[in-house]
Amino acid sequence: MADVITEATSDRSANASERLHDASSVINEWEATTEKERLVESIQVVTEEENPRLLSSFVRMESSLSDQKPWRMQWKDHPIVTSLIVSMPWVGLTMLNSTVFELLTSFMTSIGVARFIPRYLPPLYTFFVAPFIGGHSDRSYSKLGRRNKFLVVATFIVVVTVLIFGHSQSLFGDHLFFHVVNVVFLVHGGVTIEIMLRARLFDEIPRGYQVHAQACGSIWHSAGVAMSMVLLGGGTEVVYGNEINQKNLFQTCCIVAAVLVFTVAIPLYLRPEQPQNDATKRITTVGHTYSEISDTVISAPYELRVLCCLQLFLWMAWSAFDNQKFKWWGSNVYEGCPSLSNDTISPCSEKDVKKYVEGVKLAKYAVQGISAAELIATLSFMVLTPPNPTNTRLHKITYIFMAFGVIMFCIAVIIGSASHPLSFISFVCIGTFYSAIYIFPYAVTGVITKTLSDVRRKFNNNGVYAALLIQFINAGQFVVEEYNSPSLSSMGSSNTMALPVVLFILSFIFTYYFKFQL
Repeated sequence: MADVITEATSDRSANASERLHDASSVINEWEATTEKERLVESIQVVTEEENPRLLSSFVRMESSLSDQKPWRMQWKDHPIVTSLIVSMPWVGLTMLNSTVFELLTSFMTSIGVARFIPRYLPPLYTFFVAPFIGGHSDRSYSKLGRRNKFLVVATFIVVVTVLIFGHSQSLFGDHLFFHVVNVVFLVHGGVTIEIMLRARLFDEIPRGYQVHAQACGSIWHSAGVAMSMVLLGGGTEVVYGNEINQKNLFQTCCIVAAVLVFTVAIPLYLRPEQPQNDATKRITTVGHTYSEISDTVISAPYELRVLCCLQLFLWMAWSAFDNQKFKWWGSNVYEGCPSLSNDTISPCSEKDVKKYVEGVKLAKYAVQGISAAELIATLSFMVLTPPNPTNTRLHKITYIFMAFGVIMFCIAVIIGSASHPLSFISFVCIGTFYSAIYIFPYAVTGVITKTLSDVRRKFNNNGVYAALLIQFINAGQFVVEEYNSPSLSSMGSSNTMALPVVLFILSFIFTYYFKFQL
């Protein structure tokens, strides 16, 4: 009898030691990861077999202690603060798009190779490669994080190619092949950065704060536009056309590269990305990866397909406006002309050329004003949108902002040269339209991706979904770059903004009747 009791006692001791070892392993895992959700998940497994009352008390105690963190730690972990940090590289990316890519055609014209590297090369290349860039990032298991790995590589590519671009005339001369290759690598790096930023916001920001996350990107975008116009308008004295100074162009490229490196390094340090769980590992052969990406694109949710069509209309409208904004100020508002001409039908004197130059100079300030209006509109968008907004609330805020921008654009076109101050104010208010189209499609897509995969670090196709929207943005830009001409933009009238106004109105109507469910 005593032997039986002794054996039972030893069994209990062994079981107790085993339980204690299991509980210790759970606590060590929590201390290593410092994530409450992983703690709860691990302890729930143990509570199915062990003492539920003891471990439940332990969970409540740890939860209460974690909730008593100092307020400084709490606001640093807020989704909006995280979004502001993660989306900071948009400053450098916007400066890249607003300076280097704006000067691309003019510089290529100055060295005589513009017809071989047309303006539509960047959107055309992006349209074909964007989904595959996003899909490959989805399948990355880098210790740096799947988005951060591609972000770092893309930043390196952009820095190298943009510095080469600044000195390309000296390095390559008239060797067209090297110019084309450098531009392609530059475009590839730029689109990769944008896809990674969008996809990481989809990954890490909760469903209820997706609108605010995309708004943070718009905030940094407006800052980048303002800095770009200062850089082009004054800091380096770069001008458009054949008068581009290679020294100043290289200086501009150096500044853009430095800003990009700085803004990418900050989120890498402050918000490092966790690598994917090995349990979600996918087959990464080239053929299988490409077939998976193609299947993801084909089987995309209905709302996402409609959003892609909406993106096409929205960015055709904005690109048409963006292409003609400087010319509109010079020719329609200031009633000047770009070059001297003795033509009897449309003569252009030196006085008219001076008027045109004055209009272009004021247009630079007007574009900076648009970025300021975009910032104010974005902040208003964030304030008016609560966490977890209903689809009705988000839709209404979006089309109200768009309607205001469309109305102010129409007023600016109607007034024109009659009143420069009124034209300027109306023109600046178009920034509200831009803030709406910059936030709304990605916010809805972010909510959709959370619905498809709402488990943290579980495999998802967020890179592909972000790339799809970017793909159709570039499709709209390609159409405008290839087919939009001054005669088409004016639609037979004397105002070069006739077609952009029509496209603005059509895109607003499309958005107004767009139905979606959050």
